[in-house]
Formats: sequence, C-alpha cells, structure tokens
Amino acid sequence: MVLNMKNYIITKHAVIIEMEKPVFGTKYYIRDKYINIAKKRNLKLVVKTPDGVATYTAKEWLKDADRMEKIFNFPDQPMILYGKHIYMDVEKRTERKKEEPQMVENVMSVITKMPTKYRLEIKAKLGLI
Repeated sequence: MVLNMKNYIITKHAVIIEMEKPVFGTKYYIRDKYINIAKKRNLKLVVKTPDGVATYTAKEWLKDADRMEKIFNFPDQPMILYGKHIYMDVEKRTERKKEEPQMVENVMSVITKMPTKYRLEIKAKLGLI
C-alpha cells in the first residue's frame, strides 16, 4: 500500500491535504500527524481529491474513521493512519445531471438525421418505440 498524499499545506485556518487516489474504493487515509496538528491548532481538514473537496474538523474525521497502522521505513515505529470514505462532490454530480439531458438531446438529433431504417433500429434498442 502506498500512501497517496500528494502534498499538504498548513495555513492559518486549515490543513489542506491533496490526495491523488483512494487506497480502497473511495477510502482515503490521513496520517495522525496532520490530524493532531489540526486538533491542537483548532484548524479544519480540507481534503482535495479527484472526486471533489471535503472539509472536516479533526473530531469529525476521527468520529467514524478506521485506524490503520502501517510500517513504511521503521519497523518499530508504524505510521498511524485514519481512513474515511469521501464520496464525489455533490456540486459536480448535480452539474453532470444537468448535462445528461443535453447529451440525450444531441443523440436524438443525430438519430433523426439518419436514414429511416437505422433510426427505427436505434429507437427500438433504446426503448423509445
């Protein structure tokens, strides 16, 4: 397992962590070091993923998180990670839902320009007849 933390930035208001890809499915793991920093300084955890951006407090992240100890470099000092599922951003999902009807309209306009024989076959396959 590779910890896919691209980079992190600690600002005055938040610990911003960029993740490249999840470890399992939609589960992302954060090192306890960054969670402790956020907890001590009362900062937010901002997790940037390809699916979107999620914001948590340290307490919220730890609430339902799975704890994992992983040995990377030093066998006597395992790295402690806390993982949580981060799902696709709701705003991106709603944008995609708005675009889908336009895509269907584009397909239908292409179908109507086809010869009648092919048009009927495609409409039958799509269940429009």
